[in-house]
Amino acid sequence: HPYLEFHIDGIRVNVVPCYSVEKGQWKSATDRTPYHTDYMRQHLRPEMRLEARLLKRFMKGIRSYGAEIRVGGFSGMLVETLILHYKSFLDTLVQASNWNPVIFLDLEKPTSSQDSKPRDLHSPLVVIDPVDPNRNLAAAVRGDKLWGFVAASRELQNNPGTWYFFPPKPTPRTKAKFAKLLEHQNRDVVAISFEHSRMVPDVLWGQLLKMEKALTELMIRQDFHPIKSTVWSDEGRSSAILVEMDTSTLPGVQLRQGPPISKMDDSQGFINRHLNANDTVRGPWMEDGRWVVDKKRRILTMEQLVTMALKDRKLGLALPDQLSSSFRQNVKVLENRQIVRLLGRESFDQALSEFLAAKPAWLKPHH
Repeated sequence: HPYLEFHIDGIRVNVVPCYSVEKGQWKSATDRTPYHTDYMRQHLRPEMRLEARLLKRFMKGIRSYGAEIRVGGFSGMLVETLILHYKSFLDTLVQASNWNPVIFLDLEKPTSSQDSKPRDLHSPLVVIDPVDPNRNLAAAVRGDKLWGFVAASRELQNNPGTWYFFPPKPTPRTKAKFAKLLEHQNRDVVAISFEHSRMVPDVLWGQLLKMEKALTELMIRQDFHPIKSTVWSDEGRSSAILVEMDTSTLPGVQLRQGPPISKMDDSQGFINRHLNANDTVRGPWMEDGRWVVDKKRRILTMEQLVTMALKDRKLGLALPDQLSSSFRQNVKVLENRQIVRLLGRESFDQALSEFLAAKPAWLKPHH
């Protein structure tokens, strides 16, 4: 959707056009906005507006606020609808603490069942848009943001503090301290970084999240076992996928299981394939009623994996269209202390600190 962005006195302003249409005759994604504004002006009492602001500040602090693709959190309209439904900030937290999948809320028809909900059947949170009964206000909320909100809601009640609303920034670290931290993680951390052309942030983040999914799925298929991953971007020309794994270097030999010995035809086929094959290191032999064989592994390191995946389509790396060309041209795979080369880039230091810490900033010991 086209929009205009500018800054006034240091404040970023977005001007987003929409069509002037009758309710229900939507031509674009933003046509509901004037109706949303009118609805909330009519229904949100002044004291409830304060409750909504408090909930928005809380969600910003725990990184669950914002429907843009980069965040994947709660929109302003969704927050205000929750306040209308639950009446206050605290009551919203109390109710959210007990949410289970699937949550279904409908302001206009409080007694309606889940059977009448819109097409977003796979969404764990369904909040019917009060101006469009066919739309789920929570469709853009990712699971990690939803359950992060649920967990933080419980924590605030059990261990209250201002840090949920205004989280402290990570302690600044030098390159040497980052390098030492990366060396002593007891696991390997890899940054797959590349340069690309500028694009609209929502488009860029959509492409980057697809790339993160494609790369981590490739790693799983090739036995690298990623533990967790995240995406960083300066929203200009540089981006990276950060991945933590048990090891970024695999042994040269892979044990491959064959069929049960009781299956005669399958067993014979396995023996014929592997007995004199060039990549067989040892075997086949029998183990616990099955044939097994040691095979030479083609790909041992993360750098080899990315390089091979760009050459061999059989590995199945599906790169998103708008980043594919630049990724192929200048991708770099940085491991552990090599990652310090990216320090100093826009917001990377903070992203790396948070990734290595893993624990949410709002999660603190109870006093």
